[in-house]
Amino acid sequence: MIFEEFNPKIHNYHKVAEFIYSVDFRTYDEVFKTKENAISSIEDLLLIGEEDSEDSEDNNDIDRSNSRLYVVLDDNDFEGLNSDNTKDNGINNIRDKYNNSIDISLDVDNETNIENSQYNSKNIIGILQIVKGKKESLFGDILFVMTKLKSFQALRFSYIYFLDSLVLANLNEDDLYIAEIAIDECKRGKGLGTQIIKKVIKKAKEKGYKRVVLDTDLRNTGAAKLYESIGFKKFDEKCAKLLKKDRGMCNMEYIL
Repeated sequence: MIFEEFNPKIHNYHKVAEFIYSVDFRTYDEVFKTKENAISSIEDLLLIGEEDSEDSEDNNDIDRSNSRLYVVLDDNDFEGLNSDNTKDNGINNIRDKYNNSIDISLDVDNETNIENSQYNSKNIIGILQIVKGKKESLFGDILFVMTKLKSFQALRFSYIYFLDSLVLANLNEDDLYIAEIAIDECKRGKGLGTQIIKKVIKKAKEKGYKRVVLDTDLRNTGAAKLYESIGFKKFDEKCAKLLKKDRGMCNMEYIL
């Protein structure tokens, strides 16, 4: 697998939005009513998030988020293209332009040319989002979408953020949080998700983090069993009900 930090200018942001939707489709369907509305709104959020990052970089401001979203590409699609620079025992480079802020780059080769249109037009087979330490404040997240999105979208995302604040794991500064991980349906059953998580665990340990943390929906017992097989253990369970909508999460940790 090959990893690249998400950039809507070179990656298919519609497909990335579909992956994000798939991670928590039940909540998105409840809030946005249809899959199409949800994915369209996630696309808008991805695009304004990139614009905000560019504005911060141009103004020499500190980036507002300690979260990084990566696309996962199948290295079988890259045979014959920079072959010396694109192979490394199954998992390659995460090119992270924010290394100093997140300090979890899974870098192997930083020389691969990301301007190569052939390279970046290849099919995305998954996504990975990681967060260093404590997540952004609820107020900051809501303020961001309120000032950047249409009102109907902002209100719905704000509702999701509020629900998340009630059920997602509490984090410490020395935690690394796996916020999103998704693999294309046609690639599942090959252990790719397990490979990604083990790579994150390995790098988190090298960088001095104390825990790798993730959440899984209480209804998704299969995911919980997979994470347990890797070495994660449940340390909390949170449930919330708001406006007749139930949400529950199993909070899991891997002690490093």
